[in-house]
Amino acid sequence: MHYIVVAVSLALAAVSADAKVLAFAQSGDGARIVLYDDAGPCVRSAKLAEHISLNGDRVQGCWLTSSGNVLVSFLDGERGTIPLAHLRPLEDV
Repeated sequence: MHYIVVAVSLALAAVSADAKVLAFAQSGDGARIVLYDDAGPCVRSAKLAEHISLNGDRVQGCWLTSSGNVLVSFLDGERGTIPLAHLRPLEDV
């Protein structure tokens, strides 16, 4: 059982090489939420999101748009709402 958990964790940790970054949002503490065009572990119309902390820790999640916002649900149980106006293209890094 332990090996299955490790294998699934490693599979979720990798972002597909084909995944394209659509946009990102940066918080006041410098952490980022990156939105991808790939589904990753997400289902239906949800797409892959990734929270990247200042120390480089990454948590995957899924995102959807609704009423002018991006709704994000992370695999660690956290959730967030980002106004579309706060998203920036990757070129703005």
